[in-house]
Amino acid sequence: MIGRLSLLVLVGAVAASTAGATPTLVSNGLIVFASNRAENYPYPLVYTVAEQGSKHRRVSRIAAWGPPSWAPNGRALAFASSNDVVIAGMNGGPLQRLHIQRSPETSATVAWSPDGRTIAIAEEARPLYLKTLGGSLRRLSRGEARAPAWSPSGRRIAYVSARDRLTVVDAAGRQRRSLGGWGISTRPSWSPDGRHIALADRGIVLVNTQTGRRRRVTSRIGDNDPVWSPDGTLIAFQRLIGTYRTEIFVVRPDGTGLARLTRNRQAEEWLTWSPDSSRLAYAGARGDVFVTSRRGGRPTRISRNSCGEGANWLTWSPRGGMLAFGGLNVGPDTELYSENPESGGTRQLTHNCTRWEANPSWAPDGTAIAYDDGTGLGPSDIFVRRGSQVRRLTTDPARDIDPSWSPDGTRLVFARNVRGGTPGESAYELFTVGADGGSMRRLTDTAGNNLEPAWSPLGDEIAFVSTRAQRGIYVMRTDGSEATLALTGGVGRPAWAPDASRIAFSLDDDIWTMRPDGSDQRRVTERGGITGPLMDARDPAWSPDGRWIVFAGDVDEGRGTAYGLFVVAATGGPERLLSYAYQDSVEPDWQRAP
Repeated sequence: MIGRLSLLVLVGAVAASTAGATPTLVSNGLIVFASNRAENYPYPLVYTVAEQGSKHRRVSRIAAWGPPSWAPNGRALAFASSNDVVIAGMNGGPLQRLHIQRSPETSATVAWSPDGRTIAIAEEARPLYLKTLGGSLRRLSRGEARAPAWSPSGRRIAYVSARDRLTVVDAAGRQRRSLGGWGISTRPSWSPDGRHIALADRGIVLVNTQTGRRRRVTSRIGDNDPVWSPDGTLIAFQRLIGTYRTEIFVVRPDGTGLARLTRNRQAEEWLTWSPDSSRLAYAGARGDVFVTSRRGGRPTRISRNSCGEGANWLTWSPRGGMLAFGGLNVGPDTELYSENPESGGTRQLTHNCTRWEANPSWAPDGTAIAYDDGTGLGPSDIFVRRGSQVRRLTTDPARDIDPSWSPDGTRLVFARNVRGGTPGESAYELFTVGADGGSMRRLTDTAGNNLEPAWSPLGDEIAFVSTRAQRGIYVMRTDGSEATLALTGGVGRPAWAPDASRIAFSLDDDIWTMRPDGSDQRRVTERGGITGPLMDARDPAWSPDGRWIVFAGDVDEGRGTAYGLFVVAATGGPERLLSYAYQDSVEPDWQRAP
């Protein structure tokens, strides 16, 4: 199960393109599924906001793998994506991609040269490269380099090597100077005259870029992230106050004039100066963006996070007025949505920033959705949503998950951790509850976990996965009696065909079907789908006409870190991608439109 989940509804009316005996996929109702489609999960998008809090906009839907860097003229932003470097214009024009053969899905930092002609690129465990816009790619360091920072003149670049040594190299790569090694974790900050670099080393220190000599500015452990003001008169930095809280201080380069600017009782980071050196912007504990005067005083919040994007990688535009930042996932703030892929209409159904919803199940008449709603591995309960009305069916402090409706819509079966919600101490048993929240009944009492129940469309049996003496799929009567083992092994999430003649399930990274007694097992998916090796196919659900199966499948070449929804004919054949938007989509359930 993925960590942050949302429920979305996909209205299906897709025409098939496969040949042969494969049935045509016509309008087959609605698919409800769980998805972490919060915009900035798992990787953030890039936003800009005006200093006054207006003109808040998303720069690109492409996920960022490192902080954005402003072009010197303030008209574009560059940032690393999963495979290359992207340049996004502020006027809404088309994106440019600098193909640099980046390592797939590794973080990277880019830094735009002061003349706007070159971008420095540093990524995990790789050398420093320079990419001249419209020109070639050049390697500038022999070994690993990180946190590149151009000198104000644009003639030199400072970076941190794999051994935490501060190094300065000229842009041609001919003159290289090591300025000593410390536990450097932040980007070097140049003085405006290019003579010194500010670093954190048991306090704030200045390093002479010609001689390597050090001069201490502060001597307090916990002083970090120094940032030189553009006018050269002050250095801003974070000071650790207590265990987790940081506050912003400023000090003159000679160590005098130490002053505290904030008293917000929260972690503050990503300091960035306005071009005129009069103000500082920073990100607060929840990712809200604040601006404060260099003299202190009450800060102004200009970007407020409320289940949306937070902020990291904050940077002020060279000409002032705008700030760029990466959207930050600040917690389990996903919601319920409905979406029509034909019209593009999306509607948010809930506004709860502290919980997430998973394991959706359609009511037989298609007018309600049951789901579990919890907080990570802690307690969760079963809810039913019908239109705008939400009814809570369970209130036990234990963890209740995996609801499934009876075919007459009067009851639901679900799994409860009878040992409570303590992570690592699970003993899930199956219960039923009335659709009104009453008439609770326990069905199983075994050693092991009983999960993922599915009520037969005929109403007389329940299929489920159990880890009792023999792990596998079991089928029992709806009163919990006559539980029989249908299939052994590492199987997952049984799903009944609409006529109850077969059960779909996942096994060995594929989707299979079988008769309810375990006979006539057939594999219906093929390894090597349209996105490459299709691994970890899971969570099958039948279409209302019984001719198709929708399932969640790995879309990132077997890494098991990104899932989309696929559809395949129930008789087998090539699978086709139905829905994927750079966020996981899992646990689908298919139901005819009400």
